[in-house]
Amino acid sequence: MYIQEISQKLQLSKKAINLYEEKGLIQPQKDDHGYRIYLEKEKQTLLKIKQLRRLGFHLEEIKKVLLEKQYHIFDQKKTEYQEKLFQINTSIQYIDDIKETLMNENDINEISQEIDQTYHLEVSFNQENTEINFDKLCIYLFTLAWVFASKVEVNFLCEFLSYTFYISAFLIYASSRVRLFLFKIVRFFEK
Repeated sequence: MYIQEISQKLQLSKKAINLYEEKGLIQPQKDDHGYRIYLEKEKQTLLKIKQLRRLGFHLEEIKKVLLEKQYHIFDQKKTEYQEKLFQINTSIQYIDDIKETLMNENDINEISQEIDQTYHLEVSFNQENTEINFDKLCIYLFTLAWVFASKVEVNFLCEFLSYTFYISAFLIYASSRVRLFLFKIVRFFEK
């Protein structure tokens, strides 16, 4: 395939394809007239680049992954996205509180401290090597809630535990404040 064909087939611009060649990511062969020919190998590489770019990888990261086989970059990218997701979720959870505080012209000190503590939660996790995988914790709690809910006919305790686990999982999933509280508890017991 020539550049026009592969550009249309993969929905990549010719400029992008030329840039990837310039960066050494692909090395198409040339025909007798000096035109570049893109074989299956180049097509596969271009598809890999396209998908990595969609996932937010920079060209230097892509080069390290494809040419130098530095696969730890995937873990770094995942951590980067988890941190962004944490910040977005925290912002979503506090935006109404800030709005209400501003609209009612209330003192913002308390909520400001709480937001600062919540944002520092992620930093503390990384610095102190303290890990609480809240997603897994929620899954475990939902599973326990389901197990006890299936035994509701047994007694009141099963029903109580089922509701307790379900509500706990929901609160952990939905609230940065609850996650901050849990983190403080874990830190207390680590000391």
